[in-house]
Amino acid sequence: MWASCRPADSAPQTAAPRTRTRRVRAPAHAAGRRGFTLLELLVVLAIIAVLSAMVGPAVWRSLDAAAQRGAAADLQAQLAALPLAAFAAGRPLRVDAQMLRGRMADLPDGCTVLVPVAFTYAPNGMTPGGTVQLACGGRVETFAVRPVTGEVLRADGTSR
Repeated sequence: MWASCRPADSAPQTAAPRTRTRRVRAPAHAAGRRGFTLLELLVVLAIIAVLSAMVGPAVWRSLDAAAQRGAAADLQAQLAALPLAAFAAGRPLRVDAQMLRGRMADLPDGCTVLVPVAFTYAPNGMTPGGTVQLACGGRVETFAVRPVTGEVLRADGTSR
């Protein structure tokens, strides 16, 4: 129909050459996918939940054990410093559980300091000796203060 409107003597016009644009295609295995499905995300979340439930209690136990070891080391250091404190004060220094708790401000929750029999440091730093216990979560660690020298030993006989 439109062809009849064209004058007879005119030559057919040629169309401008088309430039081919090249389309980048996604690989065949990812043609219809753009991310994770809900099921895949739920499976990953379930795996993470199971792993955290298995690892969590072990982490908390190790943190509690580290706090208990720190409290024991702090108590031993406080006991080792008491002869010098008595010498510096120039007066006798009575050692009981309340005095030691006051010197250990960062004692972990659930830990208590026990002194079965209170003992005293003389102004020259000497002591008749005694024992101090640290009870944390069912575990009791005993420290022995040697007479005269005031050296602090753990129950196993070590000084550190």
